[in-house]
Amino acid sequence: MLFHQRERQRRMEVAEAQGKALWTTSLEPPARHRFRYALSDLRQVLIDKGERLDLYSHARRMVLRDAGLPNLAGSNHSDIDVPECFLQADRDIVFSILEASRLLCLAGLEVNEFYYPNDVAAALKRLDNTIATVLRQHRVSFDLVGNKFVAFESREMHMEVTVPALTLLGGEAKYRDAEVAYQEALSEIGNEKPDNAITDAARALEITLGTLGCSGNTLGKKLTDARERGLFGDHDSQLREAMMKIGSWVAADRAQKGDAHPGGVATLDDAWLIVHVVGALILRLSRTPARGNG
Repeated sequence: MLFHQRERQRRMEVAEAQGKALWTTSLEPPARHRFRYALSDLRQVLIDKGERLDLYSHARRMVLRDAGLPNLAGSNHSDIDVPECFLQADRDIVFSILEASRLLCLAGLEVNEFYYPNDVAAALKRLDNTIATVLRQHRVSFDLVGNKFVAFESREMHMEVTVPALTLLGGEAKYRDAEVAYQEALSEIGNEKPDNAITDAARALEITLGTLGCSGNTLGKKLTDARERGLFGDHDSQLREAMMKIGSWVAADRAQKGDAHPGGVATLDDAWLIVHVVGALILRLSRTPARGNG
């Protein structure tokens, strides 16, 4: 970190110590440039090593097809369009081109496509480190979890609940459907659709309970069955009571504010609260073996 960046970080830390909230969902120009340089470095390694992957062209094609766009930043040439998209395109497109580039390199490493896999893996790791650094230093309220950019509201809650939940769900095949629902809840928050996020979060919890063998056609009934199956023991009476209240609250909140309710007036704060509670609940249920009633 050179003088300019050190001073910038010092000023931000002073401002935060004074109570200023600096986290944002926007990408300021310096952050965009740093992302552009980082992807260019990865691409240059591929070129220098004579690898066959045309990173800009393939990543651009993936994003254009996914987003339904004719171009990223006005050009039909990937060598121009991709670098320019970092400066001109919406934040979502910037994140998408980074995700697509990572996916291409990871897929190539998985099938032994590269002549110099260690060099490519090292370059990809440098990209990941830069992404994490830029997001943190520019106070962008997103994180790269696995291969997906995930929005967050509270940095502390994100690190303690959201990331562990996604890591757990993504690491076990049996939780794949629950992971999809939880990811969709986070995506809806990023899209500023709290009603949809509440519905998806509640669905993620229901799927998790079902995966663990709990039956019932409502969230409350599944939680009751979880207790009967020994996921909560008698010695967990206070915890069990709290979990039942949370389950009933999530179900009620979804009924009143979720996207199935036409008069939903949920706020992003409502959605974040439920996503964090559901994430903590999923971690508790799936990480800990049945505690039994004995």
